[in-house]
Amino acid sequence: MANKTTPARAACRFKPSESIEIWELISGEFSAVIKKLPSEGGSHYAEEVLTISHATQLEVIAHCLSCVPEEACGLLIGDYASEVVDHVVPTENVAHSAMVYTVDPGAFLAADRAAAKQGFDVIGVYHSHTHTEAYPSPTDVSQAPDPGWHYVLVSLRDIVPVFRSYSIVEGTVTEELVVTQ
Repeated sequence: MANKTTPARAACRFKPSESIEIWELISGEFSAVIKKLPSEGGSHYAEEVLTISHATQLEVIAHCLSCVPEEACGLLIGDYASEVVDHVVPTENVAHSAMVYTVDPGAFLAADRAAAKQGFDVIGVYHSHTHTEAYPSPTDVSQAPDPGWHYVLVSLRDIVPVFRSYSIVEGTVTEELVVTQ
């Protein structure tokens, strides 16, 4: 069977695995750097805690790096009760923009169905900000589809990518603690 490029990676320069290798060459102390970054907005943490493996966190960041100059996006698959991300599904940003993102509706439907078959749910979405901080823009807030979701943002503005998660409920943005395992 021929190896096809998936639509999620069609607009990206590297495969996520290649980007992870590139990033690991740049910074072997990646986890320590992320955990020590102060909050830029002075926000308080929500009661929710998003738990994600270090490898999955790197996969998200690699996907975001590989899609520059466009914003990257993807889905967080896991369990609502435990708020643990089991895996992510990188998707195509059908807006093909450096300013906004739109998850491919077909990819969302496929990921949602596959997650349900595995006993999981879509518990959130991630996307990158290529030139701004890791904080939801007014567009991100107005387009947040589910108040129960985790909204992960990866800022690529600085040398070290910044990975943060938020709750967005009725226009109120609250930062969530991210625990990496």
